Amino acid sequence: MIEIILGFVIIFSLLVIVVLFFIFNRPYSCSRKIKGKETIFTLDAKKDIASVDIVGKFGNEKIKFQRKDIKKGEQIEFVYPASTEPASVTIEMEKGKTKTFEV
Repeated sequence: MIEIILGFVIIFSLLVIVVLFFIFNRPYSCSRKIKGKETIFTLDAKKDIASVDIVGKFGNEKIKFQRKDIKKGEQIEFVYPASTEPASVTIEMEKGKTKTFEV
C-alpha cells in the first residue's frame, strides 16, 4: 500500500516539475494595464522574437500595432485609448512558429 502511494507522489511531483518548467521557461511575458484614459500593453522578450502584432479594441474601433525583430531582454510598450476589451496578440518566433491569444 505504501509503495502505491509513494508511486503516485513521485508521478505527481514529476508532473508539477514539468508544468513549472514550461511556465517559467516562456519566451515572453506580457501584461495589459489601464491607467487613466490609456491602455498600456507591455511585452518582455526572454528570447528573440521575429514579430509581434497587437490589435487593441475600444468601442467599435480597432487599432493595430506591429513590431519586428525584438531581441532578448527588450521590453516594448504599446499605448492606445483605454478599453476593457481584451487585446488580440500574435507572436511569431524565429522559426516561423506563430501563437495568437488574448490579453
